[in-house]
Amino acid sequence: MADKVIERLVSYGSADFEMHIRYLLADSIQAIIHQELTPTISGGKRIACEILVANTAVRHILRRSGSYLLRSVIATGAKDGMVTMRQSINKLLEENIISEDRAGRILLNYP
Repeated sequence: MADKVIERLVSYGSADFEMHIRYLLADSIQAIIHQELTPTISGGKRIACEILVANTAVRHILRRSGSYLLRSVIATGAKDGMVTMRQSINKLLEENIISEDRAGRILLNYP
């Protein structure tokens, strides 16, 4: 979903300024954290999150209008602290914090 956040931010400007907005974002963003609050087995709530850290690859992608490539950068960016929503949900599932049914319903929204 971090890739969708970028596209949403870019869409707020006019088409004439898209590249300018992309360069501003690439130069200023440090990270994007997308959170989802999910019910736990015990009746509480826990946050699952996707983390995109703006490393050199991310900044390059932002400047080149390639937001769709961010999915693979997040998936391979663990050394930079990046986490996919799927990884976050799977960790909650492995720790028996959320149910398989709940995990499956959440993951339907994430490729």
